[in-house]
Amino acid sequence: MESIRFFNAIGKGDVSIAGGKGASLGEMTQAGIPVPEGFVVLASAFERFLDEAHLRAEIDAALDAVCTDQMHTIERAAERIQSQIVAALMPADIAGEITKECKKLGAEKVAVRSSATAEDGASAAWAGQLDTFLNTEEQDVLKNVQRCWASLFTPRAIFYRFEQGLQRTPISVAVVIQTMVQSEAAGVAFSVHPVTEDPNQLIVEAARGLGDKVVSGQVTPDSYVVEKESQKIIDVAVRQQSRVLTDEQIRELATLVIQIEKYYGFPCDIEWAFEKGKFYITQSRPITTLRNDVSIEEVSNAKNPFGSMAQWQRLFRVQGLRFFIDDLWMDHYKTLGALTLIHNDEFTSYLPHSVVERTLAEGRQRISDAQEFEQYETDFRTYMKEFLTRVAVLDFHTSSKDDVKQVLNEIARLFFFYSKTEFFATDGAYKLFEETKDGGLEQRLERMGKLKNDGRTFLNSILFGADAVVSKLLQTFEQRFEISQQTLRQYSRTEILALFDNVHVDDAEIERRNVAFYMWGKGEGVVIKTGAEAKKDIEVFVSEMAREHSEMIQGTSAHKGKARGTARVTTYSFDNFDAVHQFMERMQNGEILVAETTSPELMTACQKAAGIITDQGGMLSHAAIVSRELNIPCIVGTSNATEIIKDGDLVEIDGATGMVHILERARH
Repeated sequence: MESIRFFNAIGKGDVSIAGGKGASLGEMTQAGIPVPEGFVVLASAFERFLDEAHLRAEIDAALDAVCTDQMHTIERAAERIQSQIVAALMPADIAGEITKECKKLGAEKVAVRSSATAEDGASAAWAGQLDTFLNTEEQDVLKNVQRCWASLFTPRAIFYRFEQGLQRTPISVAVVIQTMVQSEAAGVAFSVHPVTEDPNQLIVEAARGLGDKVVSGQVTPDSYVVEKESQKIIDVAVRQQSRVLTDEQIRELATLVIQIEKYYGFPCDIEWAFEKGKFYITQSRPITTLRNDVSIEEVSNAKNPFGSMAQWQRLFRVQGLRFFIDDLWMDHYKTLGALTLIHNDEFTSYLPHSVVERTLAEGRQRISDAQEFEQYETDFRTYMKEFLTRVAVLDFHTSSKDDVKQVLNEIARLFFFYSKTEFFATDGAYKLFEETKDGGLEQRLERMGKLKNDGRTFLNSILFGADAVVSKLLQTFEQRFEISQQTLRQYSRTEILALFDNVHVDDAEIERRNVAFYMWGKGEGVVIKTGAEAKKDIEVFVSEMAREHSEMIQGTSAHKGKARGTARVTTYSFDNFDAVHQFMERMQNGEILVAETTSPELMTACQKAAGIITDQGGMLSHAAIVSRELNIPCIVGTSNATEIIKDGDLVEIDGATGMVHILERARH
């Protein structure tokens, strides 16, 4: 039985034996598209492996036990199947043939890539479900082939199989092995712009280094939009200090993209790499997210300036924030390239993944270095103490413009300090401690946790609630300038100060901000859009997020253990603290607290809870610290728990795996 076939002997009709990826690479090779040299370990090799290892009955039994609304059954099946595939012995002749053909490639390192036989079809996009191993050395090739085979049964792949109704469909997996391109730049390209869906626009995303970082959303790439007919570059968004590709290189790649689309006859999602002056295509598949019924009017209106959701790490989401607080927040976060959206009374903030990588590294350094940490802690506590002393003697009824300006500038400084206690700045240090168990680092992490808690209490006293500094200032200005607090909360810091010069914001602009607005940090500046245009941009962005939405709930385990109970879900608003207290009174002992995040004002709910689940946060978040103190399981950073879990659902939280399982839906 044939086990291996080189690309030049594979075509698009060979999906059943080479998988979608293998068939596509073979087809492009035969069409003259520049593809890195390689071969495919055919699905027949995997099938024979299963037979000789006597694994089929075990796999069928494990999948028969899956119930998709009970996620622990998926996880259990995945662990059971994968462990046996990795541990089983590969047939000796297949192993020998793979090793021999790898040597023929003459490459120092190869890419080992899964290629499911149902992969990359127009109706079942398996892309991203299975595993890829880049820069594989000779001694690791066979091991990574078996890991690719096993990845057909990851929890995500099993869930996808059931979600697509493929649980009874025979699905096998081939493995692509090809010369590793040590790319100077790489990325993805779409032959039809996936957001505007304009058939005359293609988009290229590019980053330095290997392309897996772009595909997985680990970096924020440059993006270039090209008109196909004219080859005119109509939009360039540069994320770093300099462009990744020149105009000439963009057009060269665009020509390749158009060639591939014409060859296949449908819009294509293409992965590419650039090495030593030459472009290589490493994958092409149909774009599966385009709507068939899109109208010309929809295309012209559906422009998303923010790029793909995959480029962004969501920070937190809450109700009750307005333009004024957002403007203060962005004073620091604009330097991080942050994006904030406010629509339907919901505030959501994001950071680029590339920035999160940087803040994690900076935070690890800050907490690891005893002297640097001491200085930061001292500066933050000094700032809080001096601010309260200054505000205590200030009367907003008689304060001057300069006095108010100084207070607002000092409030904005809070986020410079407080941001360094957040999960995107502390989790790197916590992971380092888990690896090293360094006593000094552990002590500093405990102090950082206390500092975060104190900082959050301070933040609330400044920004939120009737007695907060901002509330008192706006209450005073309501009388002083005869403008309602509701309107003043839609002013910026600069616009508040302009009231001293009798300059008011136009009523029409306030109304636009009431409809929707966003702020996007660009270097030292902020791009702001309000009203219907902002609403349209936000809705396109949110709809993309919904398309990527998964029903799986998984986060980071902040404290181990298992708990089962009724879910109590809260998405409280910063401008309605009474609702927080009512929620805590309703909550019963032994229930599972589900929240966007927890904070000191939710402490009573935490104490009642048998477990805690949050959408955002990390190992030093309030929820994580409290759960360890209370010795209850906690999962943070799920991103979607408050959306999927409904109040009253019976849930199980598994602190060992970071998984949340909905055992029974509440009857409403």
